[in-house]
Amino acid sequence: MEQAGTEHWLHELGYAQHGASLFRAGEHVPATHRYATELRALLAPDGLIRAKAVFDVDGTPTVAFIENTPGVSVDAIRQRIWNQNLVTIVLEVGNDTASAYSPQRDEKPIALTLEAAKPDGRWSAKDIQSGDIAQRVPAWFSAEQRVDHDLLRNLGAAVQLLREQGLPKEAAQYLIGQVLFVSYLEHRGVISDVYRQRHGVGELAALIEAQDRQGLIALFTRLKADFNGDFLAAKVAKEAGWISLPAAAFGVLHRFMARVDLHTGQGSLWNYDFRFIPVELLSGIYETFLGEERDALGAFYTPRHLAQLTVDMAFEGIADPSQETVFDGACGSGILLTTAFRRMLGHAQAGRSIPLPLSERIELLKTRIFGSDLSEPACRVTAFSLYLSLLEDLVPRDLAELTSDPAVKLPELLGSNLIAGKSGDFFAAANPFAGRASFSILLSNPPWSEPALSGTGQGSLSYEAWAERAGRALVRRQIAAAYAQRAVDSVKQAGRLVLILPASLLLAPTSRPFLVDWLSRVRPERIVNFGDMRRQLFAAADHGCVVVVAHPRHPDARPVVPVTEVFDYWVPKVDISLAFGRLTLHTSDRARVQTQDLIQDNAVLRHRTWGTEADVRLVRRLLREGTIGALAEAREWRIGKGFHKTDRSAEKLSPARFRKIPYLNARAIPRHWPVLPETSLSRFPKEIDSVTTYGAHEGTIYSGPRVLFPDGLSADLEMRATYAEGAFSFQHTVAAICGQEGDEDMLRFLAIYLRSPLVRYLAMQTAFSPSSERERITVAEVSALPLAQPDTPERRKIVRRVATISRSLERQVNQILVAEEPDLSEAYELVMAYMGLSDMEVGLVHDITQWALPSRQSSVNGAALTPWQSAPDQRDLLAYARALQRELMSMRDARRGKGQFEVTVHAGRRFSRRGVGVIEVKIHNAGGPRASRVDNQTLEAVEALVARLAKEGVMPMEVVENLFLSSDVCVLHEDHAYLIKPLACRLWRIGLASEDAARLVAGAAAQGPAA
Repeated sequence: MEQAGTEHWLHELGYAQHGASLFRAGEHVPATHRYATELRALLAPDGLIRAKAVFDVDGTPTVAFIENTPGVSVDAIRQRIWNQNLVTIVLEVGNDTASAYSPQRDEKPIALTLEAAKPDGRWSAKDIQSGDIAQRVPAWFSAEQRVDHDLLRNLGAAVQLLREQGLPKEAAQYLIGQVLFVSYLEHRGVISDVYRQRHGVGELAALIEAQDRQGLIALFTRLKADFNGDFLAAKVAKEAGWISLPAAAFGVLHRFMARVDLHTGQGSLWNYDFRFIPVELLSGIYETFLGEERDALGAFYTPRHLAQLTVDMAFEGIADPSQETVFDGACGSGILLTTAFRRMLGHAQAGRSIPLPLSERIELLKTRIFGSDLSEPACRVTAFSLYLSLLEDLVPRDLAELTSDPAVKLPELLGSNLIAGKSGDFFAAANPFAGRASFSILLSNPPWSEPALSGTGQGSLSYEAWAERAGRALVRRQIAAAYAQRAVDSVKQAGRLVLILPASLLLAPTSRPFLVDWLSRVRPERIVNFGDMRRQLFAAADHGCVVVVAHPRHPDARPVVPVTEVFDYWVPKVDISLAFGRLTLHTSDRARVQTQDLIQDNAVLRHRTWGTEADVRLVRRLLREGTIGALAEAREWRIGKGFHKTDRSAEKLSPARFRKIPYLNARAIPRHWPVLPETSLSRFPKEIDSVTTYGAHEGTIYSGPRVLFPDGLSADLEMRATYAEGAFSFQHTVAAICGQEGDEDMLRFLAIYLRSPLVRYLAMQTAFSPSSERERITVAEVSALPLAQPDTPERRKIVRRVATISRSLERQVNQILVAEEPDLSEAYELVMAYMGLSDMEVGLVHDITQWALPSRQSSVNGAALTPWQSAPDQRDLLAYARALQRELMSMRDARRGKGQFEVTVHAGRRFSRRGVGVIEVKIHNAGGPRASRVDNQTLEAVEALVARLAKEGVMPMEVVENLFLSSDVCVLHEDHAYLIKPLACRLWRIGLASEDAARLVAGAAAQGPAA
């Protein structure tokens, strides 16, 4: 009767129809599912959660259905789910009512009646898949309240408080490490009451509360004898200093285990439960272990969902990952090795009716997983995480053997599978793994540091010495570049490299020497650019990251790269999926790039980071018209930066010449005005008593007509370009483009051009930092921006008109009363006309500047809608439909085809305006042009259309599973074609119409002449 109740709710809320995404208690969970262990824990009928069903979204468990269980409170279940760190919504269902809970303790439940339950209503499958739920209860999706953030925050505080009690840093780290490791063993039943009674040892929490030093030493000694774990070694116990631990330090550990917030002192009703906390999460200890050294090393904790995706790519296309040998030469805390090992265990377990025996697990670990790192504490954490993976889901017989059979012990990993210290240096000749070409997969997130030169006499570091000996190219002293180079020598000829690298190593213009050398040695299979997710993945890092999947080239084939060679370039964006802890890729995030193109100019990656093929065509067309640098050279303009105030290695010069003229502070350049107010100038600063250079071109950039701009851009990437004439000085954070007396009109035009939406669009498409990292642009990038010569009467007329607008603004800005922001709309329209943009190209600029740019590198976790994610309105959909029709007609004409295209967008919206659109393209063999239109319908009507097409065999059945992730669907049937897209602005850009048309034409060509 109870199970029937859950089934009734599953049907009423629309979950039951999603068979592939719905897991029920008592049903088989595939061992190869990335969260198989967690799903089994959720659904076990005799477990501690006893969920009746779990609904996953794109492979991530998201909703758990529970029923009232006598003797078990809902809060106890929520606490366990909170510790598991996956499920976001708990639905407790009864006969007529249900209550929706967040696993987070302080969030109040929300009631739902069976009468109000609808397949498209609140708490339905559609409510979850569409992301509407995240808009309605955003607090439930707060990353700061999840167990990983809570635990990592408290770990850091615990180490700091222990150090304040006089403990050395390593001792504090070891104490915390031992507490966590033994807590895992106790909570997961490896250390039971029977074990404690048999060996006369106490429970960890009780021993700490009683400050029983001898009891703790006895516990660790016994555990070392029985389990042999590296984290239990006598050296660790000695370094941890239990025997002389101050009473106040015991108090810190007791409060930590009781889940007192060590920052605020407030207690929590919910303790950490290591039966459910994922093993990979404990690798986050690395962040607290590294502490202040983290930034210097450029090492950062790899988030769990990034680790999962990276391991997905490492094993993609491999039938049995348990047969691979995996090496991480910068293993750090071991999250990648642990994730890989758990996945390998799952495959080794697949097809068996009983869990894999402990002996076979140990054999798999010892023969398949290897790592090295300079940091011994980090390698101990790796060993700790691997041990816990080894012990997951052990049957009682194995537990009994582990605790009673002297022949069954945890394997020692340090010194065998894990190499630490000097021999763990990836570039050391003593490293037994690096450079040996003995592994099938190298999986790593190496350090990203770019050490600065600190003066003369500095010796090269180990990676630089290796690169010099090997003759390998590096750039900017980047450690990751050297790591990627040596990684090629560390896998077998048929092996695979999967590296998490700083985005700058592949996208920055200065990285070309490295790319030319490295790509001659590896064949890239896929590059995934996570630059837009920088703040979600590595909040403390200055750089975004890329994941590269590559294979060594055969030595006989080097250095030739075939012209036909291509790789996948994926650029996922921040969207609603991050609120559920998953990463989603849409068709618009994928491109195919020729390796030769990347070798010749890595601008190809920058162009496709935010642009479509239509954007690439526009940028290339504009560049053919000329650049700012070319115009400056033709007119003998000078481009350069102001004086340097400090430089340790340079001679000090007198600033006397600057004291004779006014001074411009970079902060005084107006935010919105393209002309410089007289009030922006001040006296030369008294505190500057010397300079190291007089600025570019021997200091001749401080007078005459010129355009000034600082390095920094506004949050919306607007350059603070301003026109000026009078004599004044400025520092090197400001650059100038200086012309002659007759260039005033063109320079006034240039100042407004540099502020225009077109240049903001171009900065997103061509410059590295604005598109992938910070709001900054270099002089070289500005010089490379497109700008046509004023070589036609129409262009010269536009220049004069814009210059007139500039002079009018100059008069206004020097008046007392002026508007805070001038109206530059006419001038910006004239800029578009000057560069010859068509209506469609103006649409491309609009979509990037109005939708993408305000949404780039969003700091929100996906729960808050950005313009990029928001629903397109009727006008946006119609603009897309018309652009698609134009592109199809253009392709028809290029192929000398015939017929007309009728494009209809069937927009099915939910009450939130989010939903799904089906684009229907009908081909008419005769007649005149057909109008494009938008047909607004209910979401149910659109779903019915898709279901009918699937039933008729026109569309794949799996499309019905989740329409909100269906942007890859493109099908042709007789004289119709269909595309499906979620209603999110980023999927309805003008630029995508061109790519969608190409997909339709390619699909028709593949079906032969009849199509």
